[in-house]
Amino acid sequence: MKDLAREYGLIKKLSSIRSVSAAKLDYVRQKGNFKNEMLIESQKAIDEDGTDSIISFGSLDLITFLQKNLKVPVIDPVKSMVIFLESLIKLGLIHSKRTFTKPERL
Repeated sequence: MKDLAREYGLIKKLSSIRSVSAAKLDYVRQKGNFKNEMLIESQKAIDEDGTDSIISFGSLDLITFLQKNLKVPVIDPVKSMVIFLESLIKLGLIHSKRTFTKPERL
């Protein structure tokens, strides 16, 4: 993740990356403990690293739980992406045909 932040010029905006003990696909089974662990790590990022927003992953239930229990914005990346794409569509914006030309063969 830090490599991606560095590549896109966002490394100075990144305060921390924290992880929890549950495997990526195992969080459903550890639902209660996972929520609390995410809350603890998020609060540590806020208190110790000066984080002013959290980009979370997981179920809508988890993100809602974090939003109710933290005093900073908790961003749902999937919801944010969908709303961003809706905005592009509503504005009628498309990719640059100069930069991304039509392929010769499909």
